[in-house]
Amino acid sequence: RDQRVDDWLEFAFAAPERVVAIEFKNYRHVFDAPIAFRLEAYGDDGTPRTLIERPRLQMFHDQVHRPRQFVFRVVLPEPTEARRLRFTLLEAVPGRWWTVHEARIWSAGN
Repeated sequence: RDQRVDDWLEFAFAAPERVVAIEFKNYRHVFDAPIAFRLEAYGDDGTPRTLIERPRLQMFHDQVHRPRQFVFRVVLPEPTEARRLRFTLLEAVPGRWWTVHEARIWSAGN
């Protein structure tokens, strides 16, 4: 189905991780990336903490001009300890799917 506002994707860890970045790549179409989003971290108490919020669609140079090399990477302002991370879609790309074909979470170690 098409992207819909408030769709979300969650990553859960067996133990708290000090996350520094998350990247998504290998899209079938580069506009399937979640480029208008909220990223929240959840600790052991289950309380969400908003880390980054990009409420409006923002296209990137490589997304348009180098789609085969495009990697959507979110680098956190500082390492953040989290038990879970949640991406929530805030604005949809009309007619596109929000897909994740490959995701990598970078951590600073514990």
